[in-house]
Amino acid sequence: MKASSGLKMTMIGGGSRIGGAVLLQLLNRECSGLKEVVLYGRTMTNIENNIKLADIVCPPIKRTFEIVSSNCLDNALDGADIVFYNATAGLESFGGYDALGVAQGAHIMYIAETISKLCPHALLLVNTNPTDIPLSAVKKRFNLDKLIGLCNASVITRKVLSAYLETDEEELQLYEIGVNHDLWFYEISLKGKQIYDHLRQKLPKEYSHLKVQSDYLFSFPEWREAFKNNIEILKSTNYLSSPVGGSDRFTGLPLSNKDISKMMKRPTREDFQSCISENADRDRIFKVTSRCGGGIPIYIADVIETILSDSNKQCSIQVLNKGALPDFPDDVLLQMTCRFSGGNIVRPEIKNIPEYIIGTLATKILQNNLSARALAEQDDKLMLQSLLMTPERIGVSEAQNIIFGSKTF
Repeated sequence: MKASSGLKMTMIGGGSRIGGAVLLQLLNRECSGLKEVVLYGRTMTNIENNIKLADIVCPPIKRTFEIVSSNCLDNALDGADIVFYNATAGLESFGGYDALGVAQGAHIMYIAETISKLCPHALLLVNTNPTDIPLSAVKKRFNLDKLIGLCNASVITRKVLSAYLETDEEELQLYEIGVNHDLWFYEISLKGKQIYDHLRQKLPKEYSHLKVQSDYLFSFPEWREAFKNNIEILKSTNYLSSPVGGSDRFTGLPLSNKDISKMMKRPTREDFQSCISENADRDRIFKVTSRCGGGIPIYIADVIETILSDSNKQCSIQVLNKGALPDFPDDVLLQMTCRFSGGNIVRPEIKNIPEYIIGTLATKILQNNLSARALAEQDDKLMLQSLLMTPERIGVSEAQNIIFGSKTF
């Protein structure tokens, strides 16, 4: 996608806090590749408030693209070049689709069906969790393949490691592979020199969250403490994982998810509203809104800006496998560092993945593939089979409650 083309971007969940924060980030960058951003969602008041914040940050007369709201899905999607999905539909059914335990699963299928009719060549970016199962289902059912899952797990790890090493983030290269919220680094280099063995020796002995400082970690101090979990996993497995705080698949780590959650301070709807009612200035608005999702609006805006500029810049994103790992299905989504060039997603050449990493990911990748097929085919028995691929984590009765009840994966 060329910046000169003047693209239409539709935001599904245009009233969300993350969606609003991404919009403000794009305005702050003056992304010249956009001609129009359409905000679509179920709560017009929230959409209107996001537009009010946009008006403060960048008045309409100064914008390089138009911002409009819509309560009609067909109008919002018609002719879209980029669709950014950030809705929180949960386990509700939509358009004849059931979620089958996948949060947003039914809604994403419904949106994708509409995309296939009105803008089949649009790039679909999904931020809500999980990203990979519903997007793989979209590929299987509608054969849409311009799909990107958005997750800043690798970015947060890079920020913690660069602070520990007291180096610029750009000098640190993380070689990664994984699925949503289960990502592994098979090599790490600093200024072109491999440093994994150095980290294996030094991190368990020397890491102190009190000594790790950066502007980012001042805003999100929970990550420098939660990184103790990742170090504990490194000690046992010989490899670092992401997200910071460790995968839910590990138990017995120094900090529990509850411990980490207590440290988090994310902006509320009331915080957004106060920026409007109190006539906050730009600095305060960005300070409040950029705290969404551990700083994910900046990461998402980076990805969108890279797509628009076609700059060949690297981004950690979830994309269709398409042979990156040849022993796994092409239409499962994997997270890796890719480039955008000539309007295409350029996947890295991945070699010599350690046996441990392949082993720990294999069941999850194949389970995701089966879950995606179940969602695409709307087959509850297949979804039950998928869940019971890991019966030590999900029992029979619990799996049935997930599919037919109100629980998520």
